[in-house]
Amino acid sequence: MLTVEPKDILHEVEDLLRTIPDLEFGWYDENALDWLGRTRAILDLPQLNMSIESKLAIQKASSSMARESWQGKTSLRILLNQVRHTIRMQTVGPLSVAVDKGMIFDYFDALKKILQEARTDVFVVDPYLDSDFVARYFPFVAASAKIRLLVSKHINELLPTVSLYCQQHQKQADVRKANNLHDRYVFIDGRRGFQSGASFHQGGVKSPTTLTEINDTFIAVKDIYENEWSANAAQTK
Repeated sequence: MLTVEPKDILHEVEDLLRTIPDLEFGWYDENALDWLGRTRAILDLPQLNMSIESKLAIQKASSSMARESWQGKTSLRILLNQVRHTIRMQTVGPLSVAVDKGMIFDYFDALKKILQEARTDVFVVDPYLDSDFVARYFPFVAASAKIRLLVSKHINELLPTVSLYCQQHQKQADVRKANNLHDRYVFIDGRRGFQSGASFHQGGVKSPTTLTEINDTFIAVKDIYENEWSANAAQTK
């Protein structure tokens, strides 16, 4: 019986979630079939006890019927996220990265991996976000994910950068301004949230900082900023 170390399963599952094929298209090409094979290999591990669910989900995901295919793809995402959260609770706990002054690549790499997980929505809250964030991080967000930026400052610099980037790369992004923002958060697909001790475009540049997954307060914090988003109109240039 094949047994795989939990940390190795977690590493593979997180990579599968980052590289999931576009949900809007049929999964028939070689890359999609390879992804399905990797997913089946992980979910069929005896220690996970998910072989029946994974078999049914993959059959549906490969269907030529749009509704059935969507249901299968959604089921696979749920199963992979279930594995990830279960192993995290048993082993490493919520993601937390401590970055010393000058360790800008470590911060960049951690945030990049978080953004790569998104498939429908990236919601960034940062009062001081500027155009550097667009150039540095937008390329790592999947085309299927809409990007929302809630800021307080630098709006005149940020708007044209976002607009031009979206025109060139066919991305969807909105910017809204809210007064008196203080903390920095990023929410992924409405299901995970992370707090940064520094502005996202300056993590590790001037001082030590942290990037920490929020757990117990996730829903309450997300609702606060979703309300801020709804209360403020979209900015246009």
